Amino acid sequence: MPAAAISSARTSSVALPWADRVVIPQAAMTTVLILVTILALGLRATALSTFGFSEDEVNKIHAIDEYRRGHFSANAEHPMLMKLAMWTSVEATKAWNRVAPAGQSIDSETAIRLPNAVAGAALTVALFGLCQTLFGASVAAMASLLWALDVNAIAINRIGKEDTFALLFFVLATWCYERGKRQGNPWRVFYAADALTAKVFRIPRN
Repeated sequence: MPAAAISSARTSSVALPWADRVVIPQAAMTTVLILVTILALGLRATALSTFGFSEDEVNKIHAIDEYRRGHFSANAEHPMLMKLAMWTSVEATKAWNRVAPAGQSIDSETAIRLPNAVAGAALTVALFGLCQTLFGASVAAMASLLWALDVNAIAINRIGKEDTFALLFFVLATWCYERGKRQGNPWRVFYAADALTAKVFRIPRN
């Protein structure tokens, strides 16, 4: 029996007639993106120490303690990149707290959660780039604003979970692929993005 031919799906830009009529100057679009990114960071990084650590965040703290001892296999079922970012944030916070004026010290909850808040704000830029490639600048601006203000996204970005970093690198990889496809060489850029994602999520084991 002959094998059935299956056509591969191809992604392409989606034409939105109303979006084509909206022309936004590049300088204005850059200003909007900067303001929206600052807004996203402010909503995610404000009052991070309002509530205590969750069980998952406690596991990350234990992993950081093991990292200090040179044991990088701790909590190995989860990606390493986020825990390294948390470790850096904790050490930077300790350095700040040693010289900070009274009342301006940073709590440990803020130090642990800040990398996720920054990654969540960075997603505003990544989403803008991807949506601009697929749909145009006006749609990209709206998508970035919706992400910046979305209550569920803000809630996830304010805790020390892997979801934020995973989504950030997924969007970046998709953006790389779409740009590469439009430059006539999609697979090279796709594999480069895939290799980057695999490298930053690689988990060392004993």
